[in-house]
This record gives sequence, C-alpha cells and structure tokens, in this order.
Amino acid sequence: MWIYEYAPKKVDELSGNTKAIEDILLWVKNYKTQPKKAIIVLGPPGTAKTTAIELIAKELDLNIVYSSAADTRTQKALSETFGTSLAQQSLFYKGKLVLFDEIDALSGRNDRGAAGEIVKIIKASKHPIILLANDLSAKKLAPLKKESKIIKFSKIPTPVIALALSKILNAEKISYDERALSAIARQADGDIRAAINDLEILSRGEKELTYESIKKSGYRDLKKPLNEILTIIFKTQSAKNAKEAIDLANEPLDNIIEWIRENIPREYKNAEDRAKAYNMLSRANIFLGRIHTRQYWRYLVYAYALASLGVATAKKEKYPGISTYHYPTKISLLGASMFSRAKKDALAKKLSPHLHCSKKDAIKYFNLLGLIEQNQPAAWAGICEKVDI
Repeated sequence: MWIYEYAPKKVDELSGNTKAIEDILLWVKNYKTQPKKAIIVLGPPGTAKTTAIELIAKELDLNIVYSSAADTRTQKALSETFGTSLAQQSLFYKGKLVLFDEIDALSGRNDRGAAGEIVKIIKASKHPIILLANDLSAKKLAPLKKESKIIKFSKIPTPVIALALSKILNAEKISYDERALSAIARQADGDIRAAINDLEILSRGEKELTYESIKKSGYRDLKKPLNEILTIIFKTQSAKNAKEAIDLANEPLDNIIEWIRENIPREYKNAEDRAKAYNMLSRANIFLGRIHTRQYWRYLVYAYALASLGVATAKKEKYPGISTYHYPTKISLLGASMFSRAKKDALAKKLSPHLHCSKKDAIKYFNLLGLIEQNQPAAWAGICEKVDI
C-alpha cells in the first residue's frame, strides 16, 4: 500500500503541522527540565500524529514503549504493561519514549481507573510520555489534561496534501492533472492518510490521472462545501470556475439561490454590479418556476448557469477580502413558521411515501411547502389533510 510505501522516513519529510512537530521534538529533548512530565498530542485522524512521534523517537534514538487505550484500558493491565517496561533500561537505544494512543477511548465505562493509573505512571516515570487523542471533551480525561502539556495538530491544508500526492505520482511515473490532485486533497478534508489511499485506488495501474476520469468514477461525489461554492462565485470572474463550483454543490439549487441572494449586497459594493447579479438570480428563478409548474426539467441547466456564472460575471471587478456568509433570512423565516426541530423528522417521515422518496430527500421539499403554505392556503390545507399533518 502506498500509505506505507511512501511514508516519511525522517521528521523533515512530514507534511503539515511543522510548528507542533518542532514543539514535540524540543519537549522530548529537554524532558528532564519540563514542568509537565507528559504531553497530549491532540488532533483529528490522518494528521500523522503517530508517525511524527515515531520519527522523533527514531531521530533521538529512543525505544518506543507503545500501548493503546483500545487494548490496555484497565488499571491492572496498565500497571503490568508499564511497570515492567519502564523499570528496565534499554539495551540498544539511548532511552525510552512512552507512546499511549487513543486515550479518548478511556472515556468508556470499562476503563476501571485507567486514567488515574496513567497519572501515576506520568508522575513516577523517568521517561517522556506522549498521549495521543482525537478529542479531550470527556470528563474522565480531566486528570490527564491537568498533568500534561497539550500540543495541537490541525487538519493538513489542501495544497500541502496535493503536493504530497504529486510526489507519489511522480515516483510512480503517472502523469496527472493539477485539478485532479486538488480535488482528491480537498475531499480528504485534512486527512492525508485518506488522500493517499484514495489516490492509490484512483490511479494504481493507470498511466494518467485526470480530473475528468475521477469525476466519471463518482469519487466521493466530488462535492464542495457551500461556503467554498459561494466564495468561488463571488470572488471569480471566470464563468468556467463558477459553473464548475456550483456543479459540485451538495445543496438544492433553491437553497443556493437564497444564499446568493442574501449575500450579494455584502459582497458586491457597486450598485450596478448588485443590480446585474439580482437580475441573473431573477432569471434563474423564472426557470425554476417553470420547472416546478410545468416539469420542464431541461431548464435546470439554465437555472444553474444563471445562478453561478451569471452572478459571477455580473461584477466589473473582483472584490477583495474574506467574507462571512449570512444564513438566508427567507429560509430562516420559512423554517420558523412551519417547522420546529422536534417535528422535522416526523414530518419528513410522513411526507416521504407521498413524495416517493426517502425521508432525507423529503426534507428538501420543506422550502417549497413553505411557499405553498404562505401563498396557496387552500392547496396547503389539502396537502395537510392528505398527509395527515
């Protein structure tokens, strides 16, 4: 597997979290003078926490005493495992480093004093102790947090992951499209391990990796988060970029239009630009209306184009700065007038047989039903009677 074949061999080959890795290395080197006798490395999966510790131990010629909370979770097991190993000197290394993985697993009912036992080990140990965790919210981990210095790992940035993927493909002599690597890196959401595994699945045995080929494969649907789609539409003047962004949306077009409508005045400072953008959205809504009333689904492509590239090219110039996008007022009002959160699932469950779709898909019709409730009371009354709501 590429995840092992192309694993970094030295600390300086690791991707991302450079400052955190430097802090760990410095702490281990100066362990005897540190006020805290353990560190907790906190971060999401796939950010190379374990690999970083292993490479640091290798660089400092330390023997790793490894244990996992998933396997060793009782007070007795911890005492037996660490009591013996930490009392012995290493024959072939300069010293030892204790690596305790998955300490968040100690929050279960069966840990039987494990957190307290680890605190005792920390206080008595003559060797550096490193604890790994994805989450520290459990109350049972409070004693460990008190005794440890916390160093945080962040999700690895998309460009950093893409660069690592390019090195693998170069080594495999596979040509590639930059957009394909960016898509794989983006979908991994900061998890470099997942990105490398996906890359291997998509490209092993191939001579070329293109964006079109991974789109055809249906790779994780290649969906973009809504805020990224809005950023592209509002910031780009490229019709192609705007169209590609909205094509990868994971939201109904009705919702995307409301988000764009709400945020146009916050993005476009020029009145003429705002007017042109709203005109494009108005045309998109006309096509959506014909789709809903006459079932002319072939118009959907025009609605998508007007809402994306139409709005993107309505501005004369790019507006700088980073924006925080506001939740659409219209969606909020419709949601508040029709549904409470407690009734949302129950309503979707009742609607789904009548709409011939799943409960999840039935939720997508809530906005439309809200419009019917407001504008066609008689039709809404008929729907309520038929669906029994």
